[in-house]
Amino acid sequence: MLLDDDRVLAWLKGRLADRDGASAMGGHLACGNPGAPRQVVRYDVGGWISGPSLPHGIEPLPADLVEPGDVLALDDGTRAEVTDVGFGFYYLAEGRGQGVAIGWRAGPSSGLMFRKGSDVLNRVAGG
Repeated sequence: MLLDDDRVLAWLKGRLADRDGASAMGGHLACGNPGAPRQVVRYDVGGWISGPSLPHGIEPLPADLVEPGDVLALDDGTRAEVTDVGFGFYYLAEGRGQGVAIGWRAGPSSGLMFRKGSDVLNRVAGG
């Protein structure tokens, strides 16, 4: 597949100007037109890059800010109500460390998840 040389050069310039990758999502070409102004990709707008976006009404939230009564959108799309939250030392993916235990209930199902306080969960706004 051959690409327009100007488009490839514009992409390379953006990658070289941002070597640390901190703003890698900020310089996409608008509608694939090299002459068009660049678009800033923000939360919940970039679904066209990697797949579907989170639905409106979902907000990211660090695990240590979750409170009982919050409704979370779990990874499989289930909406679960937080029943209790506990802070302590738990066995996490990286080993034993300080984290958050979050109890949840969704219909007849319930569970307990352990996360680092900085892990981002998806809260249903107004849930």
